[in-house]
Amino acid sequence: MKDLKTWVKFDQDEETYGVFEMSPLERGMGLTIGNSLRRVILSSVEGVAPISLTIEGVRHEFDNLEGVQEDVLDIIFNLKKVVFNIFDGEPTRTITLDVSGVKEVSAADLKLPSDCSIVNPDQHICSLTNKNTTVTLSMVVERNIGYRASEYQNQDKKNISTIFLDSSFSPIDRVNHVVEDTRVGQDLNYDKLKVELWTNGSVSIEDCMKNAASILMDRLSLFGELNRRPVFEDVLPSSVDAIDVPEAKENKVFDISVEDLELSARSLNCLKKANINTIGELIKRDLNDLYNIKNFGKKSAEEIDSKLQEYDLSLSGGQG
Repeated sequence: MKDLKTWVKFDQDEETYGVFEMSPLERGMGLTIGNSLRRVILSSVEGVAPISLTIEGVRHEFDNLEGVQEDVLDIIFNLKKVVFNIFDGEPTRTITLDVSGVKEVSAADLKLPSDCSIVNPDQHICSLTNKNTTVTLSMVVERNIGYRASEYQNQDKKNISTIFLDSSFSPIDRVNHVVEDTRVGQDLNYDKLKVELWTNGSVSIEDCMKNAASILMDRLSLFGELNRRPVFEDVLPSSVDAIDVPEAKENKVFDISVEDLELSARSLNCLKKANINTIGELIKRDLNDLYNIKNFGKKSAEEIDSKLQEYDLSLSGGQG
C-alpha cells in the first residue's frame, strides 16, 4: 500500500464550531471514516443534562404557577436549554433556584455547586409578574452520554412531586461530513474527508473529536486480539495449589460454565460425561483423571488449557 502521508488539518473560527480535514485517503476510506466518526461523536461524547425537577407547589408538568407568565412545561423547556458543565467527581449535581418579586429569571439566578458552571447564563427561564410571587425549585443534573427517556430515570427515594425528564446528554448540536476528490501527484483518485462539528459550548471542538477518535480506536483494537476474554479482577494465580475450595466458590470466574469456553464438541462432551460443568470444577481435576475419560486425548487437553490461559488458569499438571 502506498504511503500517502495522511494528515489532519483543524480550523476553528468560533468557539462552538470547527472543521477537520483529513487527506489524502484511499478511495472509499473517507466515507468509511466519516460515517464511523459521526456516529461515535453523536452517541458517545459526554455532556450534562437535567434528569429530574421539583418545583414547590407543583404536582405535575401540566400545572402552572400563579404570578408566573410561563406554565410548567415552558419552564422545563427553558431549563433544558441551559448548558451545564460538571468538572470532576460524581456525575450528578443538585441545582437550586429561589427567586421572588417581579423579575426576569435567567440561568444566572441558579445556585450551583462550586464544581459546576453554566455556559449560557443569559438563558431565559421564566418571568415573574407579581411582587408576591416566589418560585423555589430543585433540579438534578447528570453527566452521561446519549439519550435517556424519563421512565428510565432513577426514581428511587424521590418524592411524589418530582418530575422526571427526558434527558439528551450529548453536547453535540450537529455533525456533518463530506468527501471530496484530492490529488496525490498527478493522480486524482483519492479522498479528502471534511468533518464539520457544532457543539453547545460545554466541550471544546478539539477535545470532542479526539475523544471520539480514541473511543473508536479502542473498540477496533479488540480485533487485533481475537478470542481473548477479559480477565476478572478477582482471578487468583494460575497455580491450583494456591486455590482452596472456599476461595474458589467466592471467585466469579470459577462459576463460569465450561460451555462458555467455546470448546470443540468433542472436548465439551468429554467434560460433560465426567460431570464437569464449571471452570472451578475443571481446574480441581488432575490431568491424569481427564485422560481416563473416554475419547479425551492430548489434543483436547491442549485445547482446554489454551482456553483456561485466557483467565490466567491452567489444568493441574497441564500444558502450561
